[in-house]
Amino acid sequence: MNRGRSIAVAVFAFLAPLWARSQIGSTPPFARNAFTGECPARVTVQDREQELYLVRVEKNFVYFRPVGAPAGTLSALRLDMIRSAYFPFELEEYAIFEATIQRRWETAANLMVQTLEPTLPFLMLPENNAVEPVLDAGLYLMRAAAAATRGTQGNLTPAAVSLYERALRLFSHASKAEWSAAREQALLRAAMCQAACRRFDQAEKLLTAARLPDPGDGDYGLYHLGRASLLFAQGRALDAANAVALSIAFENKDIRVFPDALLLSARAHEEIMDYYRARDIYYEVARLFGATEWGEIALERLADIMENGLTEEKEKANIAKVFFGSAEDLNAVVRDFLNKRKPPTRPPSEEESTDQKETP
Repeated sequence: MNRGRSIAVAVFAFLAPLWARSQIGSTPPFARNAFTGECPARVTVQDREQELYLVRVEKNFVYFRPVGAPAGTLSALRLDMIRSAYFPFELEEYAIFEATIQRRWETAANLMVQTLEPTLPFLMLPENNAVEPVLDAGLYLMRAAAAATRGTQGNLTPAAVSLYERALRLFSHASKAEWSAAREQALLRAAMCQAACRRFDQAEKLLTAARLPDPGDGDYGLYHLGRASLLFAQGRALDAANAVALSIAFENKDIRVFPDALLLSARAHEEIMDYYRARDIYYEVARLFGATEWGEIALERLADIMENGLTEEKEKANIAKVFFGSAEDLNAVVRDFLNKRKPPTRPPSEEESTDQKETP
């Protein structure tokens, strides 16, 4: 499989994580009889499976209503007695998939959260099937927040803050799943939300709580992207560029991490006025991810750098060019690339689309 096809497959995998993740064929009968405020679950206690209506978790106990018991009847189980939990929810997978294809990230998240909401207080239960979808919904909300700030020179809008807060809530619940490797992702994504909202102390605490992964670990790229995001939000662009370089160098090209790391690297280099490196990275992102939001943002920034002549002065030879013997005129390459691709008009965010529809 060539690189371009690999990227296309990866983008599809990001847009529709639920398409191949089947939950259940149909809702079991007991789940239809849950009262408001209850979460139906099939729980394995030691070696015995039970169908229960979960109500709350308190002081290492989970309180539940037994199937068939009248409303208000509660029993309790110690959390350490539970071996696994299965929540019989059904996601509107086709509608979610359609929303992601159309980049309606908030809509996709809303479709998921309305179904997953009852499971949130119980994500600490071992081996449950809701943690991964909750992480997906949080990531969609982060995408929606990023879209809400596009075209504002990075200024945080009230709509973006609200979306980051909603994502943070989901990640905070998912971070209680200490049994799951996904807990690290939840902590790191929560830190990125806190950094985006300029709550730097809270972001630092979350990064500190996360495990420092070794190179090659699945979360290595995300960890250093989270660290770099905090540094960049603090105005430490040079430190951010150095930190995100670790993410790019060792990242396994996860579509949920790699393009964001590349864009942050380009933004950091642009901030420290290293326009040559910013140009090079934006060019690679625009070339590899042209049909995505990452590619469109890169194309916009690349066009701006070239239109303002920020790389017209001949670049001083650097160690990489000396080592590899490259004499390619990258300005000419980029101009040719831009001539073939017109920077796209920024599509309206979901909030802007709604406002336009409501305008008489």
